[in-house]
Amino acid sequence: MQGLNLKTVFKVTGIAWLLIVAWVILLPAREENWEAAITLLFILTPITFALFWFMGSFVRIGMEGEEPYWAVIARFGRPIEAVLPGMYFRPLWIVERVVLFPTGQKTMWFTTTEAWTMELGDRQAQPLALDIAVYMRWPKPGVNYDFDGGTKVINGSDLLKDAYYYLPRALRNPDRSDYIDVLGRFLENAVIGGVKVVVGRRDHLDARQKNQEMEEEIKDYLLSELGNPFHDLGIAPECLDIELTKVIFPEETGKALREKELARRSGEALVETSKHRKEASENDAETTRALLTVHLDKGVSPEVAAMIVSRSTGGEAMTVEKLRDLAIALKLGF
Repeated sequence: MQGLNLKTVFKVTGIAWLLIVAWVILLPAREENWEAAITLLFILTPITFALFWFMGSFVRIGMEGEEPYWAVIARFGRPIEAVLPGMYFRPLWIVERVVLFPTGQKTMWFTTTEAWTMELGDRQAQPLALDIAVYMRWPKPGVNYDFDGGTKVINGSDLLKDAYYYLPRALRNPDRSDYIDVLGRFLENAVIGGVKVVVGRRDHLDARQKNQEMEEEIKDYLLSELGNPFHDLGIAPECLDIELTKVIFPEETGKALREKELARRSGEALVETSKHRKEASENDAETTRALLTVHLDKGVSPEVAAMIVSRSTGGEAMTVEKLRDLAIALKLGF
C-alpha cells in the first residue's frame, strides 16, 4: 500500500511540475520576450529530466502481479543482484532489466508409457506406465541451500542469478495465464528421461514395490545430471519433490504377472499341505506301533493284537493283515 501511495505521489508531482514549467515558459512568451523564454527552457529542461529520472529510480519489484515474486536485476544483460519483493532505489533503472520468479510452489503432472524395467535373471524387462507429479519452487534470495549432502552451500541469490541465463524467454513473464503449461513443456523431456533412466535400473518387482526409493533416485538424477534443466536452473534439493502417483503394467503384462504370482502362491500352498500330511501320517504310524506294543507286552498274539488295533483306529490307516505283519515284526524285535 505504501508503494502504491508513493507511486501516486510521484505521478501527481510529475504532472504538477510539467504544468508549472509550461506556465513559467509561457509567461515571457506571451509578452514576446523570446530570449527569456528560451533561457528558461534551457534551464528547466535538464531540471525536469533529473526530476523524472529521480522519481523513476524508485522501482517496485515483485509486487505488481497476483502473487509476490523474487526478482533478478540484470544490467547490460548480466545479472547483478537477486532481491525480495519491495520498493528499491535504482538510479540506473534505464539500463537495467528485471526478471521475475514466482514465490509459490508450482505443481506439474506428467505421464509416460514407455519406461522399461531391466532384465534380471528370470525376470524379463517389462514396460511400465507411470503418472508423475513434480512439486517445484524457486530458491529464495538470501537463503542458504545445501547441496551434495550438505557438503556444499549455495545462497538462493546466486542460484537465481544462474537461472537467469537458462530461463527461456517465454518464462520471463510469470503473470501469463499459461505459465504452468509453458514451464511443464520446458521440463517435460527432462522428467520423463529421468524416470526412464531410474526405472531401467530396476526389475519389474522393485519398480512396483519401491516407489519411494525411485522418487529419491529420480530427484537426485534431475538435480545432478549436467545439461538437465533442473540442474542448470539451480533448483535446490529442498525446492523439488517427485511423486510417482501411479505405477502400472500394461493389461496383458499385468495379467501374466498376476497369474505367475498366483501359481507361485498355489505351489507354496501345495508344498505346505503335503508337509502337514506327511507329519500327520508319521504321527499315526507312531500311534499304531505304540498300541501294538502295549497289547504284545500283555501276551496277546500278533493276530489278536492286529484285530484290536484295527478296530480302535477304524481300519483307516492300515489293514488287519498289515497290522498283523507289523505286530509280528515288533515281537521279533525289528
